[in-house]
Amino acid sequence: MTGLWFGVCLAMVGGAFAVGSPPPRLKRPSQLNLRTWPPLLLAVVGCEVMAVIWRSPALATAAPLLALMAHLGLARVNKRKARQRFRRALPGFTDELAQHLRSGGSLSSGFARVARESPEVLTVLEPVVRSIDAGERIEVALAIFETPDEALRLVLLTVRLLVTTGGPASSTIDRVGENVRAVIASEEEAKALAGQGTASAAVLAALPVGFGALTAFSNSDVARLYAFEWVGAACVVTSLLLTGAGWFWIDSLMWGRS
Repeated sequence: MTGLWFGVCLAMVGGAFAVGSPPPRLKRPSQLNLRTWPPLLLAVVGCEVMAVIWRSPALATAAPLLALMAHLGLARVNKRKARQRFRRALPGFTDELAQHLRSGGSLSSGFARVARESPEVLTVLEPVVRSIDAGERIEVALAIFETPDEALRLVLLTVRLLVTTGGPASSTIDRVGENVRAVIASEEEAKALAGQGTASAAVLAALPVGFGALTAFSNSDVARLYAFEWVGAACVVTSLLLTGAGWFWIDSLMWGRS
């Protein structure tokens, strides 16, 4: 009995930390949220202890799978939030760069200085700023930098053209900033309209698991099959895999690479 309560406490504490801890500000948007691993691992250990006590193959196999799915989901959400913070900071970056040019500063030094003043922008443009600080010409540093973000590509292409061909730099950067704001506003409006579809699709993806849980609660024989038989464990794991794959697929359709 003591081992049972020990497992329950470990699972509850680990789950509370995994859900309640705020996501950190990641240095790179693509970096996984490593802070979620210890609490999730703690929750898995607790579930494994209970699985040994109850002799439940379903719990023993489902707990690590759920922890992995939760970690991947949190990493995807954190990556999207980091990208959204960067997109919101990009118009301000163009405004500051245009102001720097109007005050008589150069495009190369102003680009690096303004990027350093915005942590969200510096997160993405750090390789370019590092190359400029090392003495590389800005057009060369921008030429080797690749990004999938269309708004950022527009800004970087404009800066490269201004450096190589010249022209009214500050007014051009201002117009680019207006275009970036329009692009971001249209994307946010489209994603807001797709929010209801995302919620409906998530409910449909979770429906098989919910139906299985309802059946198990209403029928003790089904619950015993799911919890204590390897056939039931295979059904639970397959259901979780299909639900996770459906959620990631729907999320990719709705949000793309963001």
